[in-house]
Amino acid sequence: MTTPIAAYAADRGGQAARRAARDAGRARIPTGNRQYQGVIVAEFAVAVLIVALAPIARGKAPSDTSASPSPYGVDDVKQLVGIGAVYFLLALLSSGKWGRFSAYFGGLILLAIGLAQTQSGGLPAIFGIFQPASQSAGTETQLTQLPAGYLPEPGQQIQPTPSGGPTGPGFFTQPSVVTTDTGTPLQ
Repeated sequence: MTTPIAAYAADRGGQAARRAARDAGRARIPTGNRQYQGVIVAEFAVAVLIVALAPIARGKAPSDTSASPSPYGVDDVKQLVGIGAVYFLLALLSSGKWGRFSAYFGGLILLAIGLAQTQSGGLPAIFGIFQPASQSAGTETQLTQLPAGYLPEPGQQIQPTPSGGPTGPGFFTQPSVVTTDTGTPLQ
């Protein structure tokens, strides 16, 4: 036999348990301010594009002696993995009071990547992809590349040829070296 006080307490405890279970389904974790997440995602996308396109644009590194046809080296893959890890951590920190700091730090990382790729020739090579073929580096020989004091004779054609290609009067066999009829370089 239960007393009226015990029955009342059991009924109130059951209601409290049902209310707690119902509220638990609606519970949300406070996520803070998300206004910097888009900035960090955009920085990540630009960094990955720069690092991924640079080896394709500039070709294999001269020090790479592997037989693989891929322009990517081990350092390129390490850099891509590092970029992914750092920007993942920045995205985690982007909500809440660390959002602005994460966005600025991501911008500094992107700036460092751009400077490193500029120094290694990757960024200029990427921008060189979008130039017309006539303005591309290495496709035409300018008159300023001729040796000092050399003037071509009237009617003489000066055409660049690949190293080891046919030689003749006024043909380049190497950059800034012009050969004569006999194939000897002019000085």
